[in-house]
Amino acid sequence: MDIDKILYDFQQKKDPTKEKRELLLYSAILLFLLYILLIVNTLILTNVYVIGDSMKPTLHTGDVLYINMLTNPTYGDIIVINVEDGKDPYIKRVIGLEGDTVQCVKIDGENVLQIMYKGTSDYINLDSSYTFSETPIFNAITVGINEVFFLGDNRNNSEDSTELGCRSLDRIVGVVTKWSLKHKVFLTKLANLI
Repeated sequence: MDIDKILYDFQQKKDPTKEKRELLLYSAILLFLLYILLIVNTLILTNVYVIGDSMKPTLHTGDVLYINMLTNPTYGDIIVINVEDGKDPYIKRVIGLEGDTVQCVKIDGENVLQIMYKGTSDYINLDSSYTFSETPIFNAITVGINEVFFLGDNRNNSEDSTELGCRSLDRIVGVVTKWSLKHKVFLTKLANLI
């Protein structure tokens, strides 16, 4: 008898108990990962659905995004904020933080959004190239302690700090993650399949 053939035959035989143990191990790992994902999704990240046109062209009705509920917002972040009790949260862009003064003035026939950062004495023109419409003119608004000034990207179709004033940071539900903005088309298609 050929020893190589015997070894080959032995290696080809499958041990059913080993296969079951491997299947149980992989199932346990998958369940653990799903559990961790559930915890992260519940305590840190959650998904949101965009409704309305106030953030065009950046966001559209039906877009699915994820927000981080533990992150503090900074300039340019897109946030979900409870503007008023009993109303659905808004999704807007952070323009000013505590101590900043924000205004929109007409310069050479164009509406220009400006900010004077806390501790400075000069206004700086802000880039508005990402917006859908021109920012309406409004007088200087100074952001209060622990507050945020926010605008929609579709400035002529947005209920925001120009009408509502600034809101407290504790009203912010979360900050939209950069990766979900980058992959919003994929996330939206995936959510529509489920």
